[in-house]
Amino acid sequence: MISVTFEREDEAIIMHNLLKHFRRRTRVNRLCTINRINTEIFIHINEHRETTMKNIIVPAFTTYVIREKEEKFVSYLLEDLSLYSTWEEQQRLFATIYSVIKCDEKERSLYKNSRWQLVNEAVQDFLQEDFAFSFDAFRTFRLKEYYQRIYHYIQLGVEEHEKEEDYQVFIHELRDIIQKKKTWFQHISIVYNGEFRFYEEPFLEITKENVEKARKEFLTEYPSLRVNERIIAPLLKWAPRKIHLYTDKWDHVLISTIQTIFEERVCLLPLQKFPPPSQSKG
Repeated sequence: MISVTFEREDEAIIMHNLLKHFRRRTRVNRLCTINRINTEIFIHINEHRETTMKNIIVPAFTTYVIREKEEKFVSYLLEDLSLYSTWEEQQRLFATIYSVIKCDEKERSLYKNSRWQLVNEAVQDFLQEDFAFSFDAFRTFRLKEYYQRIYHYIQLGVEEHEKEEDYQVFIHELRDIIQKKKTWFQHISIVYNGEFRFYEEPFLEITKENVEKARKEFLTEYPSLRVNERIIAPLLKWAPRKIHLYTDKWDHVLISTIQTIFEERVCLLPLQKFPPPSQSKG
């Protein structure tokens, strides 16, 4: 018989429910008997030990570790490392870390060298025989590889978070610039169909010479700013009140950047809408 003791009764109740859930999924209740007394759970394997371990006990413990304990562990590490000062910042960090985890495990494909597999294997190795143990002891001494993986994700997440924070400061600086700058054009149209072209009213293309002039003037005025010189720098120099952006490549990185910087000034339109019918004659 396997006997596992938890620190609190609510933890034991969650594990007890998980074990019963995975047992129901097998549709063979006789495989094992599961009982709980206060903070202790007793698991008696009646038959087919390998099947019972694989389909009931191991997945229940793995799910408990990741679904019930992982966020608390991440929160503890973030707090211990003093990586946030407010609850809101903690939530942003959590979101970034779990975005990193999702991307990484999508590449690995779920259960192939994922954190789920690391816990799964640790449980399997630990429960080769029937004995009594405390869950906290198992978590402390048997999940080293899993914790190393989580710590790695935290490091990556913190790096991404810091980059995002720096990016937001940078974007705010650019928005502040266009708010204060003299507007050269009230309205500009941008057409992207493999390359960017700029148009002033009434749909007259701005020459490459004038685009280059605006680029150089902006970079001379703000030499420390690292922006896309060919597209973003001229726009920042012109500081238009309204931008009509015609394209079918709405996910292009520079399209997104223009929208992020100029916000409500940008109106995104399909490529076929340019030029307007009234301008297409003659």
